[in-house]
Formats: sequence, C-alpha cells, structure tokens
Amino acid sequence: MPLLRSSTLHLDIRETLVRAVRGSISGSAARLDGFATLELPTPFGRGGDEQHARDQGRRLAEFLDSSGLRDRRAVLGIGREGIITRTTRVPALAPKLLSEFLQREISEFLPVDLSEYNYDYRVMQGFVDESDKRAYYNLLLAAVPRYQVEQAMWMADEARLHVTAIDILPNALLRLFGQAPYNDVAVLDVGPSGTHIAIFKKETLVLYSDIPFRLTGVDEDFSILIEETRGYLNFFASRHQGRLVDALHLVGDFASLEAPLAELFSQSLGVVVKVGLDDAIRFQYLGKAGPRFSELSTAYASNLGLMLRED
Repeated sequence: MPLLRSSTLHLDIRETLVRAVRGSISGSAARLDGFATLELPTPFGRGGDEQHARDQGRRLAEFLDSSGLRDRRAVLGIGREGIITRTTRVPALAPKLLSEFLQREISEFLPVDLSEYNYDYRVMQGFVDESDKRAYYNLLLAAVPRYQVEQAMWMADEARLHVTAIDILPNALLRLFGQAPYNDVAVLDVGPSGTHIAIFKKETLVLYSDIPFRLTGVDEDFSILIEETRGYLNFFASRHQGRLVDALHLVGDFASLEAPLAELFSQSLGVVVKVGLDDAIRFQYLGKAGPRFSELSTAYASNLGLMLRED
C-alpha cells in the first residue's frame, strides 16, 4: 500500500526565502500535510555570520509553528548561487572503493578549493562500454560553498530541527525530471532569489548553471533571460547533432506568470515550453493540503525532488 513512509519536513533554501513542505511520497502518491513559503527580511549573504544565520533560524521556527509545519526531522535543499556540478565517467567500483577513489582524485574532477567547498557525488547511471566490455558509472559531482552549508545548519539548529540530509537544487530537479517522458528536457527555475538552468538526458544531468536574472514581476523585461537560456540550449544542441531539447519546463515563481511567459519563451526559443508538472511526472496529491498544493506544485518543484529521496 502507498503512503507508508512517515512525514518529513522538506526545506528548499534560497537566498531570500525558504519554501517548506511537510509530507511524503510513495510511488505516485504524494501526501501533503502542509506547505508555505517564508520570505526573509534580509538575504543570507556570503559571509560566515553565525548570528545572522541563527536569526534566520528563529524566524523559521516561528514560521513553522504558526504555519502548522513543525516537524522534528528535516531535509534541507540548497538552491542558492554558486553550486558547481560536473559529470564524469569512472570505473564501476564498490561503494567504499569509489568513495576512496574520489577522495584521492576529486581535485582532478572539481576545480575548487576544498577548504572552501563541500563536495559529494551521486551515481546517475551504470553501463557497460561495448568497446572494452567493462562496467562504468556516470557520476554527478557537486561542490557547494562551505559557508552555505554552515548557514543552513546554524539555521536548522536554531529552529530545533534534526537534519537527516542536505541536498542541492540540481540533484532535486534531476530526481524529479529524470522520470519525465522525454529524452532531453531543460528546466528553468526562476524566482526572486535568482535563476538556474538544468538540462537532463533521461536520468543524467548534462548541464547546470546560474543565470544572472531575478524575477520581480510579470511586466519586467525578460529579453536577457531569454537570450541566456538560448545560449545554453544552443550549447546543448551543438553537442547533440543540432538536436533541441524535447521541452523546456518553467518552474519556481514562474507558476504565477504561466500564460504570457510560456507563449513568449516558446516563440522566442523555438522549443515546446511547459508550465506545470503534469507533463513531467503525475502525482496524486493527497492529505489535507493536497488539493491546494496541486495548483501550486510548480513553485515547489524542488521540494518534490527532495521528497523523492529514498534514504
């Protein structure tokens, strides 16, 4: 039977807001106990200011209590600017050997100062290379600025949350859109805290990047965002025999601006543009907040990706 998993709080942390969803997913059934968005009076910032992060944590605690979202356990998802991703192919090793191999060789894959970044990896796909008949993994490697992890943990500690996992936006979106019925799909996540683009081939991340655009309203000039997006779509096409992605999904705060933007982006970019998640993955939204959530799920796409974690 579905919905045997216990409910957990899933927090999507951005520079100026935190989206919270309490619930669980089992198969195609999503139980939503509640959801809400906390707008922060000041951004997190780039420093290691513990007191500021703890102030955010007190605001979060009050928000969770007043919204009825309080839960002891929490999964944190970081969706701020500065996340670095790489994909690479490595021999298919046992988990312990793979971890040891990456610890020795990580500087060859991720060109970052590991004193300033935390890193982790995920096996996206296993396969056998027909040329040498050997097994390999396609890996997603990611590095997150260390101060962002510290800020998230200080905030969670002040909010009296037990953190069971920390995830990142590209991985959450990969988990969600890896189940979409497309060969190639681009996802544009746009909001007041920033914009990010990801392109997937089935269950493999091809590209992830920040875009210098922040959403302020429906009447603003989207030409810069369109041109930036065009550049990344052309980059993908140049490496795939000129083939465009099958669809471009608009998520995040685009949810409230869907009609005019979908048409504008489709005409400008020459690709199928989707707003909403039904064409990507269909959930049956249950629980007391399920009916309301189904109408706003696009804004909480990253939270759904966090809810799909299996650990």
